[in-house]
Amino acid sequence: MYRDGKAVSQDLSRAVEWFEKSAENGDADAHCELGTILYRIFRNHGNRTDCIKAVNWFKKAVMMGIDRAAELLSRIHCSESMFTESEFREAVNIYEEVVRKYKDEVPKTMIVLGKIYCEGKYGKITVRYDYENDIKEGIKLIERGITVINENPNKFNPPNPVTCYEVGVLCLSLRKKKDGTKDTHVMKLAIKLLEKAKEGGLHNLSDMGLTFDPSKVSFTTVDGFIESITMELQSYLKKMELHDQIQKNMWK
Repeated sequence: MYRDGKAVSQDLSRAVEWFEKSAENGDADAHCELGTILYRIFRNHGNRTDCIKAVNWFKKAVMMGIDRAAELLSRIHCSESMFTESEFREAVNIYEEVVRKYKDEVPKTMIVLGKIYCEGKYGKITVRYDYENDIKEGIKLIERGITVINENPNKFNPPNPVTCYEVGVLCLSLRKKKDGTKDTHVMKLAIKLLEKAKEGGLHNLSDMGLTFDPSKVSFTTVDGFIESITMELQSYLKKMELHDQIQKNMWK
């Protein structure tokens, strides 16, 4: 009630008190709700202590297998500059441990970890074990995460559209194999992610050729596609203030 202002005036501080009681009684979802509310309070008032508390609750939620918490935690780490390298490394270790433990129960965590492996970084740190194998493992995790979500629509909500866009463009950038030939498998995964971004609210992507045949398209065409889709998306986000809207929706 206090979180949403239903039947009573909205009071996020009181909401925190009640969710803390639920968390203390073992309610895993309450950990994620606490992270969400505390980050909203941080965005409203700018007290970094609230942001740090939010991150701590999200980490606990991730470790308990609350899948959406991984996406939210990674979004905070990518958006705020207050965290140390050791905190980033701890988060990566948590993602790895949770994916090993929960497997298909945490598809969004798979996507987060896959993105980290493909990019070779997380926040301020480098995450690179073996370049070629990291890329393969990253793509494998991203693909598996998307597959699990698609096959279980009643169980899992789609990933955030901005995440889908970022990972989709990342996959397009990895379209070349080591021998220089096209990796159509990766390109098809990229298109699937960009379609998810479109379905999630980035509607301007519908007219940007997302159904092209990756087996026939040239590298030059894909380069132009990435450039155009990035420019169009940035223009659209700026015009519609969709990025802010999406970010706000993440913390409701």
